Amino acid sequence: MKNTRKCSSLRAHGAFGEHGAVCRAASPSLLLYTLSMMLSACATDAQLLNENRAAAIQAAVRQATRDLNCDQTAGSILSDSEVPGTPLGDLWSRYSIKATGCGKEIVYTVECENKTVCSVKHDEKR
Repeated sequence: MKNTRKCSSLRAHGAFGEHGAVCRAASPSLLLYTLSMMLSACATDAQLLNENRAAAIQAAVRQATRDLNCDQTAGSILSDSEVPGTPLGDLWSRYSIKATGCGKEIVYTVECENKTVCSVKHDEKR
């Protein structure tokens, strides 16, 4: 009886009963809302990559100017991806960027949290 009462009191809120048993089935509108939110997150991820792209190139070029001892450096993106933060944290964008200048080149991995916070690491593998 105790489990039935517990589930009954939660049923109005669409909550879960003991041991994860669902007290009430999800409504079709809730399922559609959840699906639309998941699909819109994909567009948001692509937007994140585009928004941080210029900051990532700028950070890599600044670092390359020092590392290559060259004022005439330029950068180009070789690849990009999204990186999840801590569980349920913000997404970061990660770029592999080749910088060239004064007849030299260097490849960096650049991770950006937003348009102003980027970390640059020399990609030793390339």
